[in-house]
Amino acid sequence: MDWMCDLGDSIKVSQNTIHHAVAMMDTYFSIVADPLRNDSKGKGLQLIAFTCIFFSAKFCEKDSRGPTAHDISYLSQKMFSEKDIIKSETLVLNTLGWNLMAATPIEFIRIFQ
Repeated sequence: MDWMCDLGDSIKVSQNTIHHAVAMMDTYFSIVADPLRNDSKGKGLQLIAFTCIFFSAKFCEKDSRGPTAHDISYLSQKMFSEKDIIKSETLVLNTLGWNLMAATPIEFIRIFQ
């Protein structure tokens, strides 16, 4: 999660986007049984994390500050292609049933402020 926060800071997305991405990744992993079974190097976890930041930025950002698939590929140091990102986005969104609504801790903090 720290890595996702650092990544979000480096690409200048809002804290809300990062919290949303973490919530989406957590929900995805709660649905998928043993998602990283054949992933000995941890690349699958990174791909899902990049993907969640990618679509959370589309969902949460108020302007077009969000990263593109090309940006995500570049940030991954070309570990994942643009096609990998899009394919993973489709997989995660289908698994979540396209339900992107999530109450994140940062939203509760804003209410109490």
